[in-house]
Amino acid sequence: MSKEQNKLPEDSKILKILQSFDRAEWKEFGCYVKSPIFNTNNELVCMYVALTKKYPFRKAVYRTDLLEATGKREPNANPNSLSDKERNILNKQMTSFTNLAFGFLGYLESKRYPTYNQRLTVSALMRKQLYDYVPSIIQKQEIQHLSKGNVNTRYLQDLYLLREPLLFLDIIQQNRTISGRLQHTMDEFWHYSLSNLLRLYCSAAGRERILNIKYQYPLDMENLLNHIEQQPNAYPPLVKGYYLILRLLILEQETSAYQQLVLLMQTFATTFSVDVQREFYSHMLNFCSREIRKGKLAYQIEKHSIYQSTLPLNIWNTGIHFSAHHYILLVKNALDVGAQEQEWVFQFIEKYQDKLAPRHQTTIPLLARAHYHYFQQQYDEALSYLSQVSDEEDFFYTLYFKSLLIKINYEDNTVDILSDKHPLPYALESLRAYLSRNKKMSETIKTSYQNFMKLTKRLFRIRQQPAHKENRAMLLNRLLKDTQSEELLDERNWLLQKIEELQTIIKNK
Repeated sequence: MSKEQNKLPEDSKILKILQSFDRAEWKEFGCYVKSPIFNTNNELVCMYVALTKKYPFRKAVYRTDLLEATGKREPNANPNSLSDKERNILNKQMTSFTNLAFGFLGYLESKRYPTYNQRLTVSALMRKQLYDYVPSIIQKQEIQHLSKGNVNTRYLQDLYLLREPLLFLDIIQQNRTISGRLQHTMDEFWHYSLSNLLRLYCSAAGRERILNIKYQYPLDMENLLNHIEQQPNAYPPLVKGYYLILRLLILEQETSAYQQLVLLMQTFATTFSVDVQREFYSHMLNFCSREIRKGKLAYQIEKHSIYQSTLPLNIWNTGIHFSAHHYILLVKNALDVGAQEQEWVFQFIEKYQDKLAPRHQTTIPLLARAHYHYFQQQYDEALSYLSQVSDEEDFFYTLYFKSLLIKINYEDNTVDILSDKHPLPYALESLRAYLSRNKKMSETIKTSYQNFMKLTKRLFRIRQQPAHKENRAMLLNRLLKDTQSEELLDERNWLLQKIEELQTIIKNK
């Protein structure tokens, strides 16, 4: 076994689980491992102690070190490799340790949802017909549940589950008494069910805009939206938020729904859980992106404002790591806003790169720096960073890479613009081929980049024409109108800037 083979792979199950623990969780996991209630295997305690020296796992973890810590190494063993017997022992230990980590995650979730745990206690009391003790337990837990806020679909579900036993007590003990509890229970069930249904509809409609996929909706979406719209004050803010997002996703020109969603977040964001805030703000950012693609460039400022106001809330962390997706989107949009944000962008890139997941800490910052240096007009530096970027699984990263390469190559003055060796046509062909063979992305996304490619080709051809050619200005004006009017277009702002630059050059000739 080589030294490289002795390392635990970065994508191994156990490392990916342990990397998701923040420091407080790692410390609590230690207490969990050492507790005889959850673990009676002292070898796993020794493994935890050894792994603590490696936390947060930015450096290699070696199999030999783990087995050494558990005291299971053979006499005179090779310090850099394991025998087959030792490997089998370590594999069993690591499987047990992984299962312990899974159990700990379940334990953490149970602590997050005390209402659900109390509901289990109530169910046990009901099953044993100890009805007299149920109301006081529910009342106490209800006070705690309502006071904590942190609203999401689970919050509404737990509220329903908590109160539901009181209805059954009424039916058992006071079946002939007129009570409004049944109506309240039905309303609460509808609220939590509707919030979950709308959330799923929003997810499906959002994916349909990005991916080449269509879903079947159990309830007609238009009728559902009309039903909610006719009773605007009958639903809690969470339901209203999902309703507005769904309108943004399926209806065109829904700026009124966007403004209502902005107002809703200004009023209720602090009562929502972090995952709901992230979800709602993500949909707001996506709406801004769609409007930018349509040529409404004022939404670049709106998008930047959302990012700036939400960064201190730490809602863009997926687990303990900052979202790679939002990292690059934030950089691209802030640079599009203008030169006044370039220093802010530089500080952001430096500050947040270590907060990305380890697998993204190289590629994504390189892509961000390439964009930054391009906007600084440092094209060689931008190309140098871009050349170091490796493939990412998300097709959006590939689109960002290829579109930036086109923009860099457009600026290339080292090769004669009329030469068949100029790099721009090759970069355009690379994007065309990628769009052609990618079957996952939606037609909307594909069309936006195809239009960018088509208009860039026209711009380059006009630039290649002799300076004295009379129809250059006319062709450029026509290109300007097409760029302004094209419904779906990525990099619209860049194209408008380059058209303006060429117009100035022609005017001064």
